[in-house]
Amino acid sequence: MDMDRLRQLIEAEVRKILAAEDSAMSSGGTADLLVLFTGASIGLDGALSALRTLSTQGYRLTAVLCPMAVDLVAAKLQQIPGLTEVITDERTSQVETMIAACEAVLIPILSRTAAAKLALGIADNLVLALTMHALTVGKPVIAARNAADPGTTDDPAIATPQPLIRLAKNYLQTLESFGVQFTDVSRLSQHFDPEMSQQYAPGTKGKTLITESVIANLSPGVRELVIPNPAIITPLAQDLARERNITLRMAESK
Repeated sequence: MDMDRLRQLIEAEVRKILAAEDSAMSSGGTADLLVLFTGASIGLDGALSALRTLSTQGYRLTAVLCPMAVDLVAAKLQQIPGLTEVITDERTSQVETMIAACEAVLIPILSRTAAAKLALGIADNLVLALTMHALTVGKPVIAARNAADPGTTDDPAIATPQPLIRLAKNYLQTLESFGVQFTDVSRLSQHFDPEMSQQYAPGTKGKTLITESVIANLSPGVRELVIPNPAIITPLAQDLARERNITLRMAESK
């Protein structure tokens, strides 16, 4: 038996054990996702489709809109089943409570402006304040990079100068180092599928499994991975993290 096949079998058995633990701890239930809209429109249809998929999978969704996003998406969000609330006011006094109550933060459309502000530590509206606090306390933050990454736009009419492209990509690399998990808008719902990704499992109340493949799939610029607590980190994952000079840090227990 080759080593790759052996690793797959071991990971499969560990997943079974974790699933059994989750079943024993809880008879079920849905997870709460805090969905933040930053005002971008690239990939909007795909983002709304992903939210509908997550809703049908049992996720409870609370949407928070920055001022620029209100006219863009507020009406369309009313058509998403399972959406418990759409917040458009600046509840800055509730940032800690809102982050503590959710399992993960989802940014279905990250704008270039929002990416730049977050990378510079600027949180001048509720959406950005929620994102920064989530990163600070180790809460999973998943974002679609399509609108923020000049290299992924499908519009040939958008000709961004090279210096600005490099600047935007540097901001994204900074956010990755903060712990933001980037994905494509077309794969947003798959990110929460335990069969597709085990980096963060917002729907489970047990342990997160960090395997070698999780570390291998991190972007080259990542230097620290914040892991939800509790978690199981396989020895091969620890070895690969050391080879790539990636610090594995457990988030503070809630």
